[in-house]
Amino acid sequence: MSEKNKQVTKEEFNSFLDSYPVGLNVDKAMMFEPPIKSYNDFSSGLIWPESIVAYIKLRSETSLGGQDEYYIVKK
Repeated sequence: MSEKNKQVTKEEFNSFLDSYPVGLNVDKAMMFEPPIKSYNDFSSGLIWPESIVAYIKLRSETSLGGQDEYYIVKK
C-alpha cells in the first residue's frame, strides 16, 4: 500500500466506517503477510484494489503476533 494511506487508531477507523455514505463490501486477503481485511466501495464501478477505502493489517492473526494496524485510504 502507498503513502496515500493514513494509519489511524481503531476508534478513528470505526468512526470512518460508521460514517461512510454507502455500504461497503468486506474482503480478507490471506495472500499478504500479514493478511489484509479490506473495506471496498464498488458503488462507483471501481474494481479491487482501487475500490479499497480502508483496510486492516491483521498482525494478530499471524504466527508472529502483534497489534492489528488500521488504515484509511486517501482518495
